[in-house]
Amino acid sequence: MNVETIALWESTLERLSSEDEAIAQAAVRRREALERELERVRVEEDLAVRSADLSRVALESTSKWLARVRATDPSVPGTSAMAERAAGAGSKAPVPPPVREIVRLFIQERGEATTRQIIEHVQRVRPDVNAEGSTPPELTGMVKEKVLVRPALGSYRIAPLENAVIRS
Repeated sequence: MNVETIALWESTLERLSSEDEAIAQAAVRRREALERELERVRVEEDLAVRSADLSRVALESTSKWLARVRATDPSVPGTSAMAERAAGAGSKAPVPPPVREIVRLFIQERGEATTRQIIEHVQRVRPDVNAEGSTPPELTGMVKEKVLVRPALGSYRIAPLENAVIRS
């Protein structure tokens, strides 16, 4: 081989290396932008879920209060047929939040929580669920999916964004 051919190869490799570096830097910038967007969407989702939870709680509280008033005061509109229609077949009860969403929001608000604290919270929010039986498997699944991390035995935190498993 002659020196000119090797110099030409070196020049070509320098150009290709420079192009590859530019492509890699563009990919890093795109990933960082997508991570920022994902975080923004997660915050937006959290706000929407909290808003829905608060609306559901307000509706339940108002409905219970109104039912008590109607039960004690027959002059309140909707005491008879109206109340029966509202409570009857055809009306749908609000869908309660899933245990994993309750857990995620609870830990997100506190920063860190123990298994016992999480179970007690799930029992308060979802008395219809067997929190003792359903919460530990949810926690294990959330750790495996890298939604949560276990900094110490029986303690949980939200996983850093870079650990998250992206579902498609």
